[in-house]
Amino acid sequence: MDDLFDDAWKEAEATFPPGKTPWITLEFRHEDLNPPLRIVSDNNPEGKEFRLEADAPVDGGNLVHFDACPFEVELRINDPQELPKLVLIIDNVARPLEEVIRTAVKQRNPVVVRFRAYLGDDKDEVHAGPIELNVYTVTSSGNRLTCTATTPSWQKEMFPSLIFDRIIFDELVEQAAL
Repeated sequence: MDDLFDDAWKEAEATFPPGKTPWITLEFRHEDLNPPLRIVSDNNPEGKEFRLEADAPVDGGNLVHFDACPFEVELRINDPQELPKLVLIIDNVARPLEEVIRTAVKQRNPVVVRFRAYLGDDKDEVHAGPIELNVYTVTSSGNRLTCTATTPSWQKEMFPSLIFDRIIFDELVEQAAL
């Protein structure tokens, strides 16, 4: 399944026009994070400004600042019967911020992280997303913060408990071939 995610990401990257840099952003929201924490995967210490979509939960339609902070996003699917998980690995996180996020995850209201992608110099249009995830675990090592998240909508969906393969459902395979 990880190959499917990798293939989908490569296909999405191929749609970016040549010479246009995709700017991947994350926005962490919780009642203890005021204003929300906004980061862009970039090494420029000045960060970047982007306009949020009009229906964004906080500052909708406004031009807002995203702090530069390197991060990685990994999709983990260990078992077809489990919900897919996204792992966000964020480097150079200050200790006070780590404590706020760690404390917020333990509360009843979830820490929500919103993914958006912008393209090149276009600060006004979200080119991919937004996608919202709920953070449910946080670990740290040094100044690296690792958050595990899943989408709230996956939790509301019923997934089949059977894997449809050729051995158990050979009639389906035969019908599909017709």
